[in-house]
Amino acid sequence: MKATAAEWVNIRAEKLGPCRCCGTAPTSLHHVVSKSLGGDDLADNLVPLCGSGTTGCHGLVEAFDPRACSLLGMRLTEAERAYVIGRKGAYYLERRYGIKDAAA
Repeated sequence: MKATAAEWVNIRAEKLGPCRCCGTAPTSLHHVVSKSLGGDDLADNLVPLCGSGTTGCHGLVEAFDPRACSLLGMRLTEAERAYVIGRKGAYYLERRYGIKDAAA
C-alpha cells in the first residue's frame, strides 16, 4: 500500500519520537519491511531513525550494520513485530534484526 500525502502527514505525526537506535532526534522514517520486499506505507511498518538512507542510524540499518539492526530489532513495538511476521514471517525478524524469539 502506498500512502497518500494526507496519510503521510498522519503517519509522521503518529511516529514522532526519538531515533529507535540512538535516541537522538529522528530525521526520517524507515520501512521495517522494505517496499522492495512488499512492505507498506503504514505506521506499523515505519520507525523513526536519525539520518537518511545513507547517513546516521538509518544508513547503518540500510547497510545491515549488526549493532544498529539489533538495537532497532529490540525496540520494535509489538504492533511492528506483528506486521513483520504477517508480511514476511518470524524468520525475517531474526535474519534482518536479530530477533530470535518473535514473542520476546
